[in-house]
Amino acid sequence: MLLRFGLALLCGLLVGAVSASAHVVLEKSEASSGTFYKAVLKVTHGCEGSPTVKVEVALPEGVIAAKPMPKAGWQIELGKGDFARTYKFHGRDVGQGVKTITWTGGTLPDEYYDEFVFSAYLAGEAPAPAVLYFPVTQTCEKGEMRWAQVPTGGQGKLDWPAPTLKLLKNSDSGQNATIAVEDAWSRATAAKATVGVGFATIRNRADQEDRLLAATTEIAGETEIHQMTMEEGVMKMRKMADGLAVPAQGEVILKSGGYHLMLINLKRPLVEGEQFSATLTFEKAGPVDVAFKVMGFGASKAEGSHHDHH
Repeated sequence: MLLRFGLALLCGLLVGAVSASAHVVLEKSEASSGTFYKAVLKVTHGCEGSPTVKVEVALPEGVIAAKPMPKAGWQIELGKGDFARTYKFHGRDVGQGVKTITWTGGTLPDEYYDEFVFSAYLAGEAPAPAVLYFPVTQTCEKGEMRWAQVPTGGQGKLDWPAPTLKLLKNSDSGQNATIAVEDAWSRATAAKATVGVGFATIRNRADQEDRLLAATTEIAGETEIHQMTMEEGVMKMRKMADGLAVPAQGEVILKSGGYHLMLINLKRPLVEGEQFSATLTFEKAGPVDVAFKVMGFGASKAEGSHHDHH
């Protein structure tokens, strides 16, 4: 009898602990300013057993160019408005955009969990390091829960915490004191493809020439710098063994039919709408972290790019 009581008490404590920790959270809790961020909101339960029928997230200041991923069985509504300031995005000033994303029309039973996904750009102008809060309103068939609490001085554990993202300083992704890598993109690949490509615009703001020496990425076993040239009517490709020179106060465009990154031995297919990170290492500027956006199979330039990559 005592043993059964002890086991029942232990199970009750465990269930209580799970319920207390079962919040709406972001799958990835850290990211760098000046990068694209794939936000995955994990909804792990309903409202005291009632199914979830609506999820709304409010985007904090500095999170711009948001695009939700289509979700089967759910409709998506975008609430747009003015930002508190303008931000640089793909070389232009952006002062308004998506402020809220709402998923409705579906049903998520309490017995299951699901993910609500969107991509956004973490503006390089946003102060970092810092913590960004993404308040979420979870509406159920019966009841509603607002995951919107943020910590204040001396406050203990929060009952209804807002999903958080720690924003790390990256001297703006794709940038450092002298080198800026913009419009970084790639093409989607077939399921069994072993190679991919990477394109971008590299700007050198220094008064002396720099050189791209190497590149590494999370999604390929090896990354090489290549050049395509037309020789006697035949397109040929060669590896840039000595790297790629970037002129002082100038730029080099990695594009189809010219200089590009060759991603060799892909670890997974490149899927349209996703992104992957890479590090480009320069002779003088050193390593620069870059986020590459994956475009469609027939894409010829990055979405929103102000450079033609034909």
